[in-house]
Amino acid sequence: MKRKETVNIIRRRFKKIDTAFRSLPPHFNAQDIHVFRVEVKKLKAFLRFTGMEGKKSGKGPGLKLPKKLRDFYKITGDLRNLQLQDQNIRKSFAAGDRKLPHQYLDLLSGEVAGNIFLAELLVKNKKNFKKEQVRIIARLPTRTGKRSTEKFMRSKTEAVQDLLALSSPTDESFHSVRKSFKDLLYTQSYTEDQYVLQQPLPPAYSDIGSLADQLGDLQDLRIGVGLLQPAYTDKVIPEKERIDLLDLRGQWQEEKQRKELEIYALLKENTGTGPGKLSFSC
Repeated sequence: MKRKETVNIIRRRFKKIDTAFRSLPPHFNAQDIHVFRVEVKKLKAFLRFTGMEGKKSGKGPGLKLPKKLRDFYKITGDLRNLQLQDQNIRKSFAAGDRKLPHQYLDLLSGEVAGNIFLAELLVKNKKNFKKEQVRIIARLPTRTGKRSTEKFMRSKTEAVQDLLALSSPTDESFHSVRKSFKDLLYTQSYTEDQYVLQQPLPPAYSDIGSLADQLGDLQDLRIGVGLLQPAYTDKVIPEKERIDLLDLRGQWQEEKQRKELEIYALLKENTGTGPGKLSFSC
């Protein structure tokens, strides 16, 4: 891929990011945040893809997401987690025919308001990310060749192998695999002639997109359990409300463990070179 092509891709990515960025205030609703974050993730994936050239040639650590964009991405991520937790708590309590934990929901609402305040401050001082775009374009490699593509893709598959090598996979290892799968999906149009799925997976897991979705569900469970830790539940005064929240945390923890085992088994079964296994060949 020549530099002219990568420049055009960067410009298109930033155009979509800026459009999504302008749609966020004043409400910062969950769907708008999701759209913005997906666009940033696609840029991050492409930067990792092109940044491999700098690593290979010893010209530096490669391309990274600019700090201001990275900071805003983090704030919207925190907002998304809190909004999702609110939705899941309401859904879970309604399904169990239990009284809503109003004090806990108020705690979440307070944190949402705080994050929106910080996000609004950034929005006021930022109409777009034009400067960040210019800085990235200035650091793009002359070209991204086949060897760089191969190195990028091999680095993505290593995350799976690292997880399978662990006797007790961690939350971070599962999340690393998910990010690697997302990187492959978001850069597929640039690398599709370089990798193939040699054999189809079982119907329910026919491609890495399905596995990435499963890993996304696992990540949501991890975040949900994290937002029910003592730092939150200890602030809930009504005893019945606190007990109900602790019970829900236990249920989500068990569901998380079941899903970890399921995903680990799928990765172990479907990653490799044999028939019916997931393979990325370069």
